[in-house]
Amino acid sequence: MKPILYVHGGSGNHGCEALVRTLSQLFSNSTLGTPIVLTANIKEDSKYKLEDSVSLISPSKDICKLNFNFLSAYLKYKLLGKFIYLDMLPWKRVIDKFTKDDVAFAIGGDSYSYSYTEDNPFMHEMFRKKGMKTVLLGCSITPELMDDYRVLSDIMNFDIIFARESITYNALLQHGLKNVELIPDSAFILP
Repeated sequence: MKPILYVHGGSGNHGCEALVRTLSQLFSNSTLGTPIVLTANIKEDSKYKLEDSVSLISPSKDICKLNFNFLSAYLKYKLLGKFIYLDMLPWKRVIDKFTKDDVAFAIGGDSYSYSYTEDNPFMHEMFRKKGMKTVLLGCSITPELMDDYRVLSDIMNFDIIFARESITYNALLQHGLKNVELIPDSAFILP
């Protein structure tokens, strides 16, 4: 079993960097071992030497245009006008390498705070389709955003949610979620 950290905003955002560093410490001291971080900005993460404590993986750059996944994504783009299917193809190749025994941790603390974006639910669904357990970790969610059925239906599919503050925790409970714990952001344990 490997811990996979995704929705990482990059180490230029030092809150994201702190979260990865503290989780690395916690996981390395457990049976889970060194986490794998999915990052779109590997140069930035390397600048801050994040690879000293985690394994960094960036999206695949070589996408074959003569396969079912590309053709399906392209047709969805043409028919539905949604480019997200093509955007996520590089990540699909990465996620396909994991197994159902791995655990995916969505660590973008406030990625569900401002507005709905398709990226997070799309990646979450790719992990779920593999049969992986998923965790929403250290999150803050704008309560009104949970009134959007797309956000709520995505959030409801996490196996467990760790809210980092009481407003999110109470809003999740008010929206009927039971798999919620209130735990402060792990970044606060940095030395």
